[in-house]
Parts: sequence; C-alpha cells; structure tokens
Amino acid sequence: MAQSGAGSASEQSWNGQRLGLPASGVGSLAGFGQRVVALALDWALSSVAALLLGMRYASPTYNLSVFIFTGALIWLATAATGASLGQHAVGIGVARLTGGRLPLFHSLVRTLVMMLVFPAVITDSDGRGLHDKAVGSAVVKTR
Repeated sequence: MAQSGAGSASEQSWNGQRLGLPASGVGSLAGFGQRVVALALDWALSSVAALLLGMRYASPTYNLSVFIFTGALIWLATAATGASLGQHAVGIGVARLTGGRLPLFHSLVRTLVMMLVFPAVITDSDGRGLHDKAVGSAVVKTR
C-alpha cells in the first residue's frame, strides 16, 4: 500500500515536512546543536557588553544585565534582520511559516517565551520549541 507524501507526524520522512519545509539545505529546519551554539554566542556577546560597562563578573547586577542584554539582543535583531547575531554566525534564522520575518511584537513574544528556558527545550515532532509554535515561526538554515 502506498503512503501519501503528507500525513501524520509518524508518516513524515523529515522534520519540517508537514510544515512544507525542505529536507535539507536553505530553508530546512535548523538542528538543536546549531540553535544552542547561536544562543551561546548571543549570551557571550551580552557577557562582554556587561563587563565593558564595568559590571563585576558573576555579581547579581552582572547576571541580571546579561539576561536582559541577551533578551534584548535576540528580540531586536530577530525583528530587524530575521536572526540574532549568534544565529547569523552559525547560518540560521527565524522565519514565519507564512513567509517573511517576524513583526516586532511577535519577535518580543517569541523571545520572552524562549527566555523562560523550559518552553524552548520542549519541542514538537518537528523539533520546534514552544516559543516558535507560539508565534508561527521556525528556526531554519540560511546557508
């Protein structure tokens, strides 16, 4: 019996197939490792910014500032360019499933949900985090 090309999650051949995304290459879903590296780069940039502003490493002010800087960096860069600086560095970006970049408000909602951490690591059958599901986006390869 032949299987149809689009069906339930158990019938899909690759992550993103049921979303209409390609199996590989530009536009395909980014892997978990790429997303983690991008976040680590954004966090590192925010750490450097806090240190350059004279904050004492690992102090409560430093920790809170790095958290806020990281969120602001991801929010604004994603809204403006479709990817945070860390995502640009690893060749991934955030795309709306309906096409184009996320509007400023959707980017804010996505970032706030992601910064809660747990929703970002809870994923669907395609590997999309709850923060992406909340705004109808996916992290895809850009190169």
